[in-house]
Amino acid sequence: MPTKTAARPAGRSATAVKARPASHMSAARSSASARKSSASSVRSASSSKASSSSSTMKSASKTPQPSSKLTEKEVTLLNETISHEQLCIAKYRNASRLASVRELQQIFTECQQHEQNHLTTLNQILTDGVYKKPAGSTGASSGGSSSGMTQSASSGGAQSAKTPAQYKGDFEKDKYLCTDSLSMEKYVSGVYDTAIFEFVNTKNRDALNFIQKQEQQHGQKIYAYMAKNGMY
Repeated sequence: MPTKTAARPAGRSATAVKARPASHMSAARSSASARKSSASSVRSASSSKASSSSSTMKSASKTPQPSSKLTEKEVTLLNETISHEQLCIAKYRNASRLASVRELQQIFTECQQHEQNHLTTLNQILTDGVYKKPAGSTGASSGGSSSGMTQSASSGGAQSAKTPAQYKGDFEKDKYLCTDSLSMEKYVSGVYDTAIFEFVNTKNRDALNFIQKQEQQHGQKIYAYMAKNGMY
């Protein structure tokens, strides 16, 4: 008796056969797209790092190169004094902002201006090797004569009425600012005292000597203010 074979549903085999390849192709395209996206991200990151590195190198190239006229010891001392002057500028700027008395604010502001001139002088020596007196300058530094400092902060100006507690708080704060600034000046003056003896060129020695003189006058002015106001 003939065996009956079960009838296969029409169209099923053809559809399945076609569906499978389509599914695999879709997955392959998705995988390829992911790989391209990943590769693009890597290239973008590499480009970003290269750009950052290039910017860093350009920034570094702008740093003044020491003159060949200077000895290794002179270059080291100039870099040290430059870092001290940068710190002095920042500290005097902050002290001027925090001081509660106008007279003290003026003292700190003028000291900051002198320190900025010192920094300009030191960078010029480091770059050129020999100090060059700026046109119109009356002193060894571009800050002009240091004697003018004793005149600009002579008037304290009108102060608003304060309670005893407020006055005490301001007094202690101003005393701290003066003490900190005076200690800084003592240290920086000592650094110049050593540096002056290490320089060969007379013009450079004179420029450093002038800077040290102004540092000492800063300390003298701050001390005078502290003594007058019962802080020392």
